[in-house]
Amino acid sequence: MSDMAPTHDSNSIGIAGTLGYLAPEYATNNFISSQGDMYSYGILLLEMFTNKRPTEEEFYDHINLHSFVSNAFPNHILKIVDQDILRGLHMNPKIKDCLEGTLRIGIACSRTVPRDRMSITDVVKDLRKIRVYYLS
Repeated sequence: MSDMAPTHDSNSIGIAGTLGYLAPEYATNNFISSQGDMYSYGILLLEMFTNKRPTEEEFYDHINLHSFVSNAFPNHILKIVDQDILRGLHMNPKIKDCLEGTLRIGIACSRTVPRDRMSITDVVKDLRKIRVYYLS
């Protein structure tokens, strides 16, 4: 009997994660879902292309990474995209279109309401379209 796994008295699961990447609904109901994962993916995508973490001080007063990008979208995205990404690229309409498409995915995935978030199936389809467009 000594090699049996220990038993636990509780069936509850604590949600672990990093503030800023966790979906807003996790704070209220501790319900883990694929929509919460999509939120985290969207925030990560926005972070990668803006080089801004969702936990930066500028995002504490009624603005977050999602709204920061949404407010710049689509006309001012070149002002918020990480300049290291743009440096060395020969800016052409394809680059801007691909950045816009990618940021659109990040925005759609990180919406506040879970049912309004983009599905992973649609994300994959759109990313493939962006790749095909860029390579054509």
